[in-house]
Amino acid sequence: MKVLITIFLFFGKLLSLHAQFTPTYFNTDIHFLTKQAWGKNVFITQQGYATIGGYAHDINIPGNFRKNEVIVFSSFNSFGDTLFTKKYDSPVYGWVAYSTITTNENNYISTGWKNLDTINYTQDSTVAFLIKFDANGDTLWTKEYMYAPQKRSYGTAIYQEADSGFVVCGITNKYSANMRAMLLRLDKDGNVLWEKNYPNAGDVYAYSLAKAADGGYLLAGVQFGGGTSGVTDAYALKTDSLGNFMWSKLYGGAKGDINRSVVKTLDGGYIFTGGTIPVNDVWEDGVIRKINANGIVEWEKNIGNENDNAFDPVFSLSDGNYAVLGAYRDTINVNALNAWLVKFDINGNIHWQRFYNKYGGNNHNYFRDLKETPDKGFVIIGELTNLSLWQQNMWLIKLDSLGCDIANCSVGITEEMPNEFVFTLYPNPAQDVLHIETTYNKEQTILYIYDITGKEIRQTSIKSNYQQLNISTLPAGLYLCRLTQGDFNIKTIKLLKQ
Repeated sequence: MKVLITIFLFFGKLLSLHAQFTPTYFNTDIHFLTKQAWGKNVFITQQGYATIGGYAHDINIPGNFRKNEVIVFSSFNSFGDTLFTKKYDSPVYGWVAYSTITTNENNYISTGWKNLDTINYTQDSTVAFLIKFDANGDTLWTKEYMYAPQKRSYGTAIYQEADSGFVVCGITNKYSANMRAMLLRLDKDGNVLWEKNYPNAGDVYAYSLAKAADGGYLLAGVQFGGGTSGVTDAYALKTDSLGNFMWSKLYGGAKGDINRSVVKTLDGGYIFTGGTIPVNDVWEDGVIRKINANGIVEWEKNIGNENDNAFDPVFSLSDGNYAVLGAYRDTINVNALNAWLVKFDINGNIHWQRFYNKYGGNNHNYFRDLKETPDKGFVIIGELTNLSLWQQNMWLIKLDSLGCDIANCSVGITEEMPNEFVFTLYPNPAQDVLHIETTYNKEQTILYIYDITGKEIRQTSIKSNYQQLNISTLPAGLYLCRLTQGDFNIKTIKLLKQ
């Protein structure tokens, strides 16, 4: 009997491990009747996933017709099927949850803004808020901040401190004619401990927040006017632990530039992501920028095709690398906008990048938030259009560790190579020595080797048409060998190591 129990336990454990590490995939969008919907944040739960998003619906007040925003909390199982949806709205005011985090007691807290109608049914004022939800999406409490008649205040990012209180960054013109970055320090119940706003030459919008190694805070955003470009400049502001101003810096050149997101790096510096906007508020390239703790640029990269591309949120990954989400204008179908996922390291080297357009054609696709999943993949929330039904829906997609939405998909951008282009690895399967033949040996050409989880195992510069690589120390298994030149993936080959 003991032997049978042991066998059942053993196989039960194997099945559990298999379920944990076998990639799952789904690609679903959630439609709210005729409403315009979006997704903002996604979380891993015991049931599967939880999301925070919203939709806009038309309201008709006498003498006025406009859209009103509603916050939506949804729960999904591990296959992307909806378990339940709850909404938070008002018959008059619009609510936008811009940023949501999990709290240390496994609840959720959102910051954003409420649109107020105080004069003639027009959205003339906004007020920043916090809404705390329990694990089932039920509201625990709501607090509002920085209200002033015919003034605008927005909460854009939130961080929970060790004392269970919160720090909120955002934007306000409560005390001035122009928009300023703001910072609020709150206790665990949302009561204000201190508030700060930061005067500046032009309008400043703070979109993202990172906790600094010295206990202070770094805000990332954009300054309109008064900078190097004369239009927009990427902006960073550093404070101490009490929100007192320490320094601010502008980044970018003659073109307009925006920081949309920031994440702290293990070396005490920061990575910004955003984009360039030369003219007419049209995005050009996605930008990734690394600075040290003092705000000095260590490197920066413009990635894209100068055709309406931009990055938004950036994330630290468990393997020490980073992922950034964005939108990428198709060069063939210029009316299409693809969701964009890029994995890169702390030195700005691109591991791979992928584009997503669920319905193809002229549809627009956006990614807003990402979480790593137990099977080493990613779950992403956003929104997309389905022009065949004239809808904009919330979008939840599950990918594997290489960003694939189906098993064994190709990874990255492939340049158009001439017919005589050669890239060969042999023998395959290989044991000790890998022979590399290629006609593509331009400057900065590198061969990367990844394991099946997407972790980089080896890299070597390609400086001739024929090279040998000793792989005797690699464990037996399946690997991906990716030939790159600069920021572009040229070709990927699967290699079996015996």
